[in-house]
Amino acid sequence: AEDAIRRLGPLTASAEKARDDAKKACRYVDAAATSRSWAAAARAFVASTFPKGAPAGIQQLLQEYEAELAVLKKAATGETLTKDHLRKGLAFVAQKRGEPALAELEAAAETPDVPPCLHEQIMITYNDMKADLERRMKLIDAAVEAANAKCDYATARSFGEQVEAEDANLSWVVKELPRIKDLDKRQKGARALVQQAEAQAAAGLYDEALRLANEALSQAPECDKAAINTTIGGYGAKKTAAAAAPVVDQSLVLLLDTSGSMGSGGKMESAKQAATDAVKSIGPTTEVALLSYDGGCSGGWRVVQGFTTKHASIVAAIATLSPGGGTPTAPAIGFAHDYMQKNAKSKSAQILLMTDGQNDCGSMRDAGTAIRQSNFPVKVDAVGFGLGTGSQAQNDLGDLVRNAGNGTAYSANSSAELITAFRRAFIANQVKARDPFVTGDAGTRLAALFAAAMSFLKQNDMRGAVGQFQQAVSQFPTSPAAQFNASLAYEAAGQPLQALNHAERYLQLAPNAFDAGSVRERVTQLQAEQAANPRAIYAPNDCSALYRWAQREVRVAGNDAARKAKVYDIMTTAQRGDCGAAEKGFEGYQTSYVKRSP
Repeated sequence: AEDAIRRLGPLTASAEKARDDAKKACRYVDAAATSRSWAAAARAFVASTFPKGAPAGIQQLLQEYEAELAVLKKAATGETLTKDHLRKGLAFVAQKRGEPALAELEAAAETPDVPPCLHEQIMITYNDMKADLERRMKLIDAAVEAANAKCDYATARSFGEQVEAEDANLSWVVKELPRIKDLDKRQKGARALVQQAEAQAAAGLYDEALRLANEALSQAPECDKAAINTTIGGYGAKKTAAAAAPVVDQSLVLLLDTSGSMGSGGKMESAKQAATDAVKSIGPTTEVALLSYDGGCSGGWRVVQGFTTKHASIVAAIATLSPGGGTPTAPAIGFAHDYMQKNAKSKSAQILLMTDGQNDCGSMRDAGTAIRQSNFPVKVDAVGFGLGTGSQAQNDLGDLVRNAGNGTAYSANSSAELITAFRRAFIANQVKARDPFVTGDAGTRLAALFAAAMSFLKQNDMRGAVGQFQQAVSQFPTSPAAQFNASLAYEAAGQPLQALNHAERYLQLAPNAFDAGSVRERVTQLQAEQAANPRAIYAPNDCSALYRWAQREVRVAGNDAARKAKVYDIMTTAQRGDCGAAEKGFEGYQTSYVKRSP
């Protein structure tokens, strides 16, 4: 036995050294492997040396090594499991996922039978990483709280998204960032609505401004609500003030000739009808005064109804007019200008004169020059009723408006022409120069189209004005102002069907506009005109060729009542602007009768 022990000595010493070196290097798997190898070799040696059984000393030696091997095996298993957690933790670190990396380190530290040398290294790394993550979370919380305190959710979201880019699975990112994103979205939406409300309020559209502001309030974060409530209160106060003292952005004097000659041929009634029609179309921010004149050169001009935005008062005053006396037009113009200068609330001022006779007193040219040279120049438009083209009276009106500066002289020889002349004279006062709903570059382009149309109007080129307004509608179909202006232009051009269509579209786009009431009255009036004389309503669009063809074809149809009825049906459909139905009727007509190309 002693000899066997001596012979095992070198093997034991070598195994123990390798084992101890592995343990010092914290490689228990290697240590366990070395011990297993030694134990196997020792057992084989003992079995060959003592085939009938080893002495007690040898047995004890082997048992001691077997016991130590069991301990080393546990440590090796712990080392294997621990290093598996560490590998996973390092992978999370490489992915910049701090929280799952910490979880793996914690699991590694709590692994059963983890070698002490490994546990110490793990805890140092774990504590360092935990402290770093806690510092990061404090920085995140501080930055987000600072942004929240300033009601700056855009900055809070931006910071949160930077953290998300580093670690999308961070618990703070999962729990808090969606809330911040929602607050940022609500804040941006609410502030955009407030900007729209400001544009509406600037245009005097307080009902629409209040609607938008209340919508903003319903979605705004708590920190914005106080400011929006203040804004809503301001709009309410402005609305109340506007109702008590309406905003006036234009002033109009309607100067009517009530001389004796107006009593013949129904002129007075035609003039009253045209003036009433025109006044009803005026928006609520235009103040109107009604002046009339007759008598001699020393007087006879009077204020029938002073400036008011209550246009029903003007309509009632028009109804009281009656003819009688002379035609002192030139001094009456001076009186109207003086009244305008002393009483108008707006610097955008217009005098509209309607006369049917030769001026009896002074010079029309001088009257116009005096207005232009005054410190309160106004636009003067004049309508000659039944004066005759090229007559001295009509020429005098041309001298008046040219010398006054920037007006137009119209000639009318019938009640319908008089109504058209009044509408054309009033249109410039009603055109919307911009649309608060259309902003930025688009708003600039739209305003340029409106300005070009106004330039045509000043030249009395209604076709050109209609073309510009129609371009505005085509390019900006959802612009309320484009629809409104197109409606005015078509109405002034004597095309009530198109005017009606655009007016109804305006009310669809801006049902709460400040002038919605007056536009609804215009719609009712246009509908009445359409019902009274449907064949006079012609919408010049792609139906124009069919309409002209039908006018010719009526004569071709001759006494064939059925054929003529079909032609009239096509004509009426084209008049109403329903080109699809008109084309279908035309195709049917071609099949039944002579095929003709329109």
